[in-house]
Amino acid sequence: SNERLKAQIRERRLAEETLRTAQDELVQAGKLAAIGQMSTSIAHELNQPLAALRTLSGNTVRFLERGALDTASANLRTINDLVDRMGRITARL
Repeated sequence: SNERLKAQIRERRLAEETLRTAQDELVQAGKLAAIGQMSTSIAHELNQPLAALRTLSGNTVRFLERGALDTASANLRTINDLVDRMGRITARL
């Protein structure tokens, strides 16, 4: 009976340890999921201005080559605004 009680105590401790390990793994999985969602959101927020920067910078070179300085200047101001926007996005992290 004493041995049986000891065996039950060992089983219970093992079950508790298994439960704690499973709980820790769930907490870790939740943290990783949150990080994944955050990184997806950040990538989405930055990809739009990056695409615009790519287009605007390419167009600006062509406008400069044609002598369209006003249009090139407007593009550069927009590029500056987009860079500021991206800076604000990363500053919130």
